[in-house]
Amino acid sequence: MLHGGKYTCGDHPSARGSYPGAPLFSREALPINGAGPRLQVVLLHGQAFSSKTWVELGTLALLATNGYQALAVDLLGFGNSPDSDALKTDQHLLGRFVEALGVRTTVLLSPSMSGHCSIPFLTKHSAQLHCSIPLAPVGTSNYTPQ
Repeated sequence: MLHGGKYTCGDHPSARGSYPGAPLFSREALPINGAGPRLQVVLLHGQAFSSKTWVELGTLALLATNGYQALAVDLLGFGNSPDSDALKTDQHLLGRFVEALGVRTTVLLSPSMSGHCSIPFLTKHSAQLHCSIPLAPVGTSNYTPQ
């Protein structure tokens, strides 16, 4: 349910979160209420989708209208982010991206294929997380309970 809040939404290649040869593209929606966002939410995507999906579903607008900063990221090789085999195996890529964007502690929504990116983030950068919402993430067999 929307509560009539105001927000601003924009697409941008995330210059502050770019890496040599492979800038990540993201879409951002911010609340316009003067108080700043309640939390920052980073939305990843599955193999058949991109950051644009979160816009089309109204998720970015819904989050911003309710006081959250929403960042939908195009993973490497999807949407408006270029492909890079070298960076696809970089287990710190998401951590550096989040840090470069100035995200303090985030809610991370990670469906399906994005588990390859989010699980390493969870294990190596948990201090940057408020919480994680995995939705059938792939790649779990690469990790053991500890």
